Amino acid sequence: MKTNTNAIATLGALGVALIAPAAFAFPVTTVFTDIPGACDPLAGPLHTDELGLAPPFPADETIDAFSAQTGLIACPADDPSIPNQLIRITNLTGRYFDNLWYVGEVDSSFSNVDGLVNGADAFEIDAVGVNRPLVGESMTADGVFEPGEVWQFIVDDYTHLAGAPPDLFLSLGVPSGIGISTASIVATEIPTPGSMAILLGAGGVVVTRRRRR
Repeated sequence: MKTNTNAIATLGALGVALIAPAAFAFPVTTVFTDIPGACDPLAGPLHTDELGLAPPFPADETIDAFSAQTGLIACPADDPSIPNQLIRITNLTGRYFDNLWYVGEVDSSFSNVDGLVNGADAFEIDAVGVNRPLVGESMTADGVFEPGEVWQFIVDDYTHLAGAPPDLFLSLGVPSGIGISTASIVATEIPTPGSMAILLGAGGVVVTRRRRR
């Protein structure tokens, strides 16, 4: 039986396209530096995506955000004399992300620090280890920030030199160095479940044809 090389090549190209993440509108280079003795170890990829409020963030990087004081604690190093903040973010992008990090700006300060991202205090928004800021996912509790999903997480002992809230994700750059922002959210995009299903289905077709030959 003659091999249909064109069909196999097409399926292979489809697989590469599905595995590769979509191009970021504003790609961010991130250097992660762990701090010995901090709440948890901090590590992450070189290239991430920055999420924020519109404007200036485009539709495929836009989140909604709200914050309020809370009695919840993320890391035992919390100072009870300084109020903690609970931040609620909503994924408006239509894209899936995991490995989210909260990165402070120069004028912001908080105590549940895991390390530095581009030289600024940061922590991973998760529910594992000593520092557990993530306290709620409105959809599946799997660490994936799905389209339309709401996450809630804690920032311990948050203060800002001008008294601004911790959810002003208003400037591009990590950190941006611009006074209107108090922090950044960075994350890594993952393939959508539908894309993975198509890819696995395409792989199955190729395997079946080879076995029949």
